Amino acid sequence: MLAILASAHSAGYRAGQVLAPVAFAAGAIWLVRRARRQPAGRARTTDLIAALVCAVLLVAAVVRALPERQPGVWESDQGRQIRAGFVAGCQQTANGTLDCGCLFDHLTGAPPGNTSSGFAMLAQSIQYAVQRGDWSLMRPEAREALLACRAVQAS
Repeated sequence: MLAILASAHSAGYRAGQVLAPVAFAAGAIWLVRRARRQPAGRARTTDLIAALVCAVLLVAAVVRALPERQPGVWESDQGRQIRAGFVAGCQQTANGTLDCGCLFDHLTGAPPGNTSSGFAMLAQSIQYAVQRGDWSLMRPEAREALLACRAVQAS
């Protein structure tokens, strides 16, 4: 039930990110057209000021809807330490069957692994599945990363 509510909230938020700029653009256009039909005076000035406010809000809504480019969690000192620890542990466990740097890059390259909590979830998923010997217990993103990063076996 909670997942459904979270999904609905997320969908509503994304819809608002799309609809707000549309509403501000429509409001600005309507106000400018109305102002052009009015004789010079206080009403026309008020409409043009309101249109300007809508235009500013439109720009703000568009900028807010753009994806943020924040410094990556993995580019910090702590992120580099986590990567080094993961790769070292993976190499000990995988015994050359995986390119562990590739695995880390795949896991952290897209959601959910591009955040520290998402990465931890994927890493735990791999650990749990490996301990039980059942890949079906692994999250699909983790399984895809493992398959993409298998080391080429020399024949």
